[in-house]
Amino acid sequence: MSVPDALLPAEIRELALPELTPVGRPVGPAPLHDPRSAAANAVADVVRRTALPPRARVAIALGSRGLGAYPELVSGVLAALRAAGATPFLMPAMGSHGGGTPDGQRRVLVDYGLVGDGTAVDADDATREVARLGDGTPVHASEVALAADAIVVLNRVKSHTGFRGPIESGLTKMLVIGLGKRPGAAALHAKGYEGFATRLEQARDLLLRAYPPVIGLAVVEGAEGRPARIEAVPGEAISEREPELLRDAKLRMPRLPFAKLDLLVVERAGKNVSGLGMDPNVTGRHPSGLHEPPDPTRIALLSLTEASEGNAIGMGHADVVPRSFADAIDPVATWTNAITSTSLASARLPVVVPDAASCVRLALATCGVEPGRARIAWIRDTGHLSEFRVSASALAAATAAGEALERLGPAAPAPVADR
Repeated sequence: MSVPDALLPAEIRELALPELTPVGRPVGPAPLHDPRSAAANAVADVVRRTALPPRARVAIALGSRGLGAYPELVSGVLAALRAAGATPFLMPAMGSHGGGTPDGQRRVLVDYGLVGDGTAVDADDATREVARLGDGTPVHASEVALAADAIVVLNRVKSHTGFRGPIESGLTKMLVIGLGKRPGAAALHAKGYEGFATRLEQARDLLLRAYPPVIGLAVVEGAEGRPARIEAVPGEAISEREPELLRDAKLRMPRLPFAKLDLLVVERAGKNVSGLGMDPNVTGRHPSGLHEPPDPTRIALLSLTEASEGNAIGMGHADVVPRSFADAIDPVATWTNAITSTSLASARLPVVVPDAASCVRLALATCGVEPGRARIAWIRDTGHLSEFRVSASALAAATAAGEALERLGPAAPAPVADR
């Protein structure tokens, strides 16, 4: 994108940025020391109670989210299945992500470091309609998964970015949306998010009758984005167990300790961070238009992760991005995701400025308060919130509200030169 360096007026280009103080906050229980062994032991326990034929072909369904310790988790599942005499293989379960193509979805798995040691990958995206919901919504099942002897669905359980219910992001959504490939994802999203959780539960129950035995490997992460709890759930127990895991995940969910921010700076966003690049449960900006704390007046988004493969869905919830962000966008991947999810506003392009420093300065200059008094939080991404930077005004507001923030060093200039 061609953006002249002189786009912004001199008073914005030369705006002095407030110094920021690095702070930390309690992160809760420590993450699991050995997630690979935890995954292997959990899956092995359920496999022992599952009737599988000799040398069973077991599909390991993997999504496009960047789970903490993702390669270790997959390695643990592979080890458990091989030890049980099964022949495991990997398959994408990511709806329309990865550009909605087999090659694109396989590339996502490669980029995450999940493909190796000779393990086969079957990224075929053919589906079959196996049922319909009461409202006529078709339910699609992956042909690859249907042909397997068993399926392991590996996913993080957490709050969803667009709807609320007893189940949100997790095993059910992976089974219905992820393994439904693009047709299944589009069909379930077509009626919007009203009643979405109910439709997911209904579709899950129908799919569990159509698929071979299903084992869900649920991962609950802590504030640092690392596995804090890993549990294998037999398919017939998902309806009862997943809501309990979601409640635990919400208690552990990281947040920013501010009722109101004038400016939130996010160093990076992407599909490996959140389904919408930046988790609305952290930013407070939801696709529905709902604004919750920390309710930033402006969001400056500085980069798109390489693992996103150009999918910039969610950028529409930022206000300003640098030219380098715009240059990293793959319109086809982004729009495919937006069309399938029906979240067109999430694919809107923010204001584009020459560089990261201009991005922060424009956001600060237009947030409606004097720069020296602005409540600013500067984070790496919405998945890593144990340490971040804050302005003096934001720190004072958090302290006055009784939030426990530990100073990790002296105030220093904003790190725009590092971007």
